[in-house]
Order: sequence, then structure tokens, then C-alpha cells
Amino acid sequence: MLKRLYIENVAIIEKVEIEFFDGLCVLSGETGAGKSIIIDSINALCGGRVSRDLIRTGANSAVVSAVFDNVPESVRLEAQQMGLSADDGLLLRREMYLSGHNACHINGQPAALSMLRQLGTKLINIHGQHDGLYLLDENLHIDYLDEYAHLQPLLDEYLAEYDKLLVQNRRIKALSLSENEKQKRLAVIEKQIFELEQAQPKENEFIELTELRTRLYSEEKLAESLSQALLYLEGTDDAAGAYSCVNSAIGNLTQVKTADCVELINQLNSVSETLNDTVSKLTGMLSRLEYSPELLDSTESRLDKLEKLASKCGCEPCELDKTLKLLYDEQGSLVMLDENIDSLKAEYLEQRARVTDLAQKLHNTREKAADELSVRIEENLSFLSMPNARFCIEIAPTSEQKTKFTKKGTDTVRFLLSANRGEDPKPLSKVASGGELSRIMLSFKNVLGASDSATAIFDEIDTGVSGKAASRVAHMLRSIAGSRQVLCVTHLPQIACAAQHQYRISKSTVGTRTQTMVEKLDRAGRIDDLCRLIGGEHITEATIAGAEQMLLQAENEYKD
Repeated sequence: MLKRLYIENVAIIEKVEIEFFDGLCVLSGETGAGKSIIIDSINALCGGRVSRDLIRTGANSAVVSAVFDNVPESVRLEAQQMGLSADDGLLLRREMYLSGHNACHINGQPAALSMLRQLGTKLINIHGQHDGLYLLDENLHIDYLDEYAHLQPLLDEYLAEYDKLLVQNRRIKALSLSENEKQKRLAVIEKQIFELEQAQPKENEFIELTELRTRLYSEEKLAESLSQALLYLEGTDDAAGAYSCVNSAIGNLTQVKTADCVELINQLNSVSETLNDTVSKLTGMLSRLEYSPELLDSTESRLDKLEKLASKCGCEPCELDKTLKLLYDEQGSLVMLDENIDSLKAEYLEQRARVTDLAQKLHNTREKAADELSVRIEENLSFLSMPNARFCIEIAPTSEQKTKFTKKGTDTVRFLLSANRGEDPKPLSKVASGGELSRIMLSFKNVLGASDSATAIFDEIDTGVSGKAASRVAHMLRSIAGSRQVLCVTHLPQIACAAQHQYRISKSTVGTRTQTMVEKLDRAGRIDDLCRLIGGEHITEATIAGAEQMLLQAENEYKD
């Protein structure tokens, strides 16, 4: 559970600390007040990609940290493998710098960004207002069904056998070549293997070097600015700098004993100390930079080499390490000239039978799960004021030939919807409105997340929902919060009054700067905020009475 969140210098947030509690926590406030910035900060803490634009104007860095308690067992085991203990909770911290650097810590110990991501994604699940759009991508429908059916172990087993089948198929094709073709192909393979072995490409190396190059370019500009500033202060062999000039002025004035000169000497001494301190800080900043012309040149050179190799091998630069393994396999197949191709074909048929059997198991499990999932989604949709909705899951072969294998078997999966009685179910992308997509996605979150103990964050997932449907969404969020902590950003009073804890996000101008504030509301504050959600700018006695009645009704309805 997310216990405490600290944010500093993120966008318009100067400094905010929020204490969260179990159950349903609602974040409300005017558009632009900073609600989404809080979600972006949590996403950054979980290892998500962030832009340097996220850092508050005028600041050199931003900080996000969080305390988690009652850590799920899966996270404890993950932490143990990292050499960390999560028995007393976890403290995650990420500092982001304008230079592109990140400084990450877990329980006070330095950590890689990937470690934050590994733990963060298990501690928090963020569901955004646009998640419903994922349902429009039919390529993802099979993943939703497989997650519900808990098919990952069977998928892993299938994929292992499927990969073996591909290797056997390549070997058969290789042995089916003529002797002349084999020798030509072997010559090409051996040359590519030699060049790849010399280059020794590593997994994810190209991606990491590309990110490093971007960072170094940024630091190059910063280093130039810092160095130039130092030149102005320290000077060169040919010209004195500001620091030297000030000290020379002090030396000249020291020879004069008038009272006015003593005062000027004191002022210049102060300037000299300031300049000296500035030189020290500039020097320190330069020393902390990763940039050096040699490192940038070697990075550029390495990237160029990897790109040229990838062009020769006909693959992406980030796949060179995998390509080398494939070339080894193909080389091994080609040199086995005395291997019996008939025997290989027999083995291939046996392997194909194993893959077919596993693909059939996947298909059977999916069909059974599809029936169950359709019923559960329809039950949720009915509760969410879509009583006539029919949700169907269509499972079909990937082609007319059922033996056409893919990495996920032989099935394609597609979700169909009929929102109104008398209408035939049609693809979601053809018939679902924004409000319907939001409710369908929330239904999936409710069904698929039943066994998930991570904190769930819903960022305006109620988009396009109002009236009675909004009240039902509030009920479902409260139901989900019965087994896990839920944070919800909303503009709907029905959801706000269902919360066990409510926070108002607001912004104000202090001097010439805008900053965001977060306030945990007491009962009077909640009524005040409900009035704003219900009546906007025009608050009347009737609005206040309605807000009080709405909150009282919710308190009675959601009694624990």
C-alpha cells in the first residue's frame, strides 16, 4: 500500500507531501490544478520514462519518493532477489536532473532505474483515462483473455516447443539446398559470424548507447557553457579573468590607507569570496558530468559500427546478438551434410504434432474462459447501467488452415458488443462510445484485478460517464477498494462522495510563481468540494443542502 508520497520541483509542484490510507482515496480539483502531475510523478517513481520538461522551471532537478507498507509477498520475493528486505516496507526514491541523469534509491541504497521499474510495476497499477482505447486494438484482445485464463505457463510451454519447430524447419530448408548453394550460403554466414564475433554485440547495447549519446549531446552543451563561464572567471594565459581582476584591484587599494579605500577593499573581498565559491561550484558541476569528447566519439563510433553490421546482416541494430545465435544455428545445420533429411522430416512431424497438441489445449482453454469472461463482463456492465449489453468473445483460427502457427497458438480473438437490445454484436471499434469503453475497461479491471494486491490508480477512468452510471462506477470502485488500496482522480461528485478519504488538489500564485497544493479534506471540506463539483461557480443554499444529503447518503450506503 502507498503510505506516503513526496514530490519536489515537478512541473508546478514546488513541494508536496501526501499521506494516503487504505481503501478508496479520491483526488479532486479543478482542471489544471495538478492532479495529473501527481499521477505522472508516481509513474516516474515506478521507472516510467519522463521528459526533462517535467522538472519545474528554474530548478536543476526534481525528486519523487514514496513509502510503501504491507508489501505484497511477490514484491518481497522480488526485493530479496535484489538483496533488499521489504519486511518493514519499502522506500523508493528517484531524482531526475536536467542533464538527463537519474539517481535512484531503494531503502536508502543506490539502485538502477530498472530495479525501480521492476518493483514499482508490482506495487502500483496505473489505469489512465485512455486505457479504454486499448480495447479498440484487436491484437490485444487475446492478451486480455489469456490473462483471465491464467494461460502464461501453458503459453511458455507452447512457445518453447514452437521455437524448436522453427529451428527444425530451418534445418530442413538448409539441407534441401544444392551443394553449390550451401557453400555460397556458408561463406556468407561465416563472414557475418566473424564480423559479429569481432564486434561482440551485447543485449540491449544499441538502445543503451543511443540513450547515452542523447545524454552526452545534452551534457556537451552544458559542459561548454560551464567551461566558458570558468574562463570568464579564471581567465587564460593571455587574459585575466574576473576573479584575478578583483584580487588585483584589492592589491592596488591595499596600498592606500584612506577610510574610503578600506570600505571598498571589504566590498571587493566579499566579491572575491563569492567568485571563488562560484568557481568551486562550476568546477564541481563539470567534474560530475559524464560527458567527455572521447566518450562521445567512442559512443558514436560504436553505434556506427553496429548500424553497419546490422545493414550487412539484414536485421535491426538492437537484434545483432540474437542474429549471431541464429547464424550459429544455421551454420550448424549447413555443415551437417551427412545428416539424414528424411530423419529430420520425421522429427519435424513429431514436433509439429506436439505443437499442434499444445495449440489445441490453448484453444480449448480459451473457449472455456471466453464463456466465463463474457458472462462476468456482462454482469459488470449490467451493474454499470448497461443492462441490455451483450459482450461476446469471438475465437477463430489465424487463417483457413488451423495449422498456421503463431507465437500465441492458432487463434485470433476479437471482442464484440451489442449495447442495445435487438442489435447484433459487432466489433468494439465499430460500436462502442467513449463512455461505454470506460465502463468496459473498468469491468475488465474489476474482473482481472480481483487477485491483484497492488495499489490501483484510476486516472479519470470515468470519462464519458454520468448520472446513474456514475453512481454505479462509484460502487464498483468502492468494491475494488475492499481488497486493495485504490487512488482515483475524478470530476464526478458521485465518486467523490463514495471515497473513504478525499484530497483536494488546488493551485495558487505565490509571488510570480504558480504552485500546487494538496489538502486532505475533513467532512466540511468534502461538502465544500462536492458543492464545487455539483454547482461549479454558483453555489446556493440548495447546492449545499444537496451536497450534505449526497455525502450523508453515501456514508449510510457504504457503512463498513
